[in-house]
Amino acid sequence: MLTLLALAESTIAPWSPAILLYAILCILIPVISGSCRFGSFKEAFRAHWRLLLLCLALLTAWVRVFSSPLFPLHKILPVFVNASALKMHVGALPAKIGFGLFLIIWAPVGEEFFYRGYLQGKLREKTSFIKAALIASFFFAIRHALHLFFFYPDIPWGAAFVWVVLAFGWGMIFGWLYERSSSLYLPVAAHFLANCISFI
Repeated sequence: MLTLLALAESTIAPWSPAILLYAILCILIPVISGSCRFGSFKEAFRAHWRLLLLCLALLTAWVRVFSSPLFPLHKILPVFVNASALKMHVGALPAKIGFGLFLIIWAPVGEEFFYRGYLQGKLREKTSFIKAALIASFFFAIRHALHLFFFYPDIPWGAAFVWVVLAFGWGMIFGWLYERSSSLYLPVAAHFLANCISFI
């Protein structure tokens, strides 16, 4: 259901209330279900700071391995922001600010609450970590590829494929960090730092 909502958010012009509904549901569903594990903030970072650094190194390596002329991250993000500005009938600066706030503030919290805290957490109650992480990472990757439907009808399919592979790998790394630390604080922090680097 949320994947279809993400598709609507990227295809209904000029602006879709699906963006807000998706953002709210990604946080509301895990909070209501009580599925997220946090533990002590201080203890999570004190006990697992090495895992966080390893995770950031893995994220960087994953981006380097799958960086491609089909999908140069540093070039596609400004194009995406400009396309968003045109579609929503706002200037480039408000679009950049909105995109930056969404990317740096909401995405690490909302996506980690839903894909790791809720989806992986609920699946983990019934199956192995690998299966739970694979399924959660698959939906996380598809959600990211749907961003490129914002370019509809000129969807860059090669870029969408590379974006799926990148996001899937990131999802597995965030999922592993959640499994090892038993605290959602760590994947949220890793996601936040990775998005800050991407945006900068």
